[in-house]
Amino acid sequence: MIDVAAKLKDIFQTDSNIVFCSHALPDGDAVSSLLAFALLLKDKPNCSFILPDMCPEYLSWLPMSDVLINASADLDAANSLILSADFIVAVDFNAYKRVSFLQNALSNSTAVKIVIDHHPLVSDLWDFVYSDTTASSATEMVYKVLSAIAPSSFDKDIATVIYTGIIADTGSLSYSCNNPDTYSAIAEMLRFGVDGNEVHNLLYNNFPFERTKLLGYVLNKLVLIKDKKTTYYTLSKAELDMFGYNDGFLEGIVNYALNIKDVNLGAAFVERNGKTKISFRSKQNSVDVNMLAMRYFNGGGHTNASGATVDLTIDESVNLFIEAVNNL
Repeated sequence: MIDVAAKLKDIFQTDSNIVFCSHALPDGDAVSSLLAFALLLKDKPNCSFILPDMCPEYLSWLPMSDVLINASADLDAANSLILSADFIVAVDFNAYKRVSFLQNALSNSTAVKIVIDHHPLVSDLWDFVYSDTTASSATEMVYKVLSAIAPSSFDKDIATVIYTGIIADTGSLSYSCNNPDTYSAIAEMLRFGVDGNEVHNLLYNNFPFERTKLLGYVLNKLVLIKDKKTTYYTLSKAELDMFGYNDGFLEGIVNYALNIKDVNLGAAFVERNGKTKISFRSKQNSVDVNMLAMRYFNGGGHTNASGATVDLTIDESVNLFIEAVNNL
């Protein structure tokens, strides 16, 4: 962390063009990680904050969320910013493929590339690396970086996005939360006046009616493979359209599988842009879904939360998944 913090402190004092980016289909950790930097650097016009997809509506209340550039709405502009950057700061992803259609621009960029991530690194294409697989979230790692380089910058807005990112990526401290550093960060953010009750309400009690209907539909579709302690569900584009799908509607739904007694593994297969997006979740000390995603789907993530996007139909993806489960 020291090398990355020192490098960032140096470049923040220059007029260099800096691009901050995170992964496709952004979640609370991706969005919050970028916004912590955006708030710190709000007076520096040479900084850009790019997501491959739109910031989910359920996170739009976060301070300065309007500065996030949705690359899918203007790909040429996003690619231009990446290719003209002097420095690129990647947060919450470990490989270029995780930025989807921005991958080519990221690969071709001559910028100095810095990564801050809590997923196991699978690429050596970074110039400066801050990797910590014991961290609850990339947001917690960003908190440590900001504490090292600009401790006086913290205010309620920065504290709110950091608190939100940690809470979102741990399911309100229900997983990836056995590190005392996580609670120290949470406690420190509360001292800046963050309303934890309100953040929880905005994260989990702020979905549109259609999303709740979709949740019910998904739960009725769950398939149980009892002898393998596994469940999964599938959703086609037509089914998503039935509920007026928006990005963020499916956030957290795959986790419901783990509420079931004697189920150790849950999976979701969703049709997205002609491909199948797959999410895996598992209970502690059961199935390593990172290895499952890597071995069978060229994906990856964490031991208990992982995923992939594949050029297969949903049926083909499910058949491969069942083969994988039978080999566990």
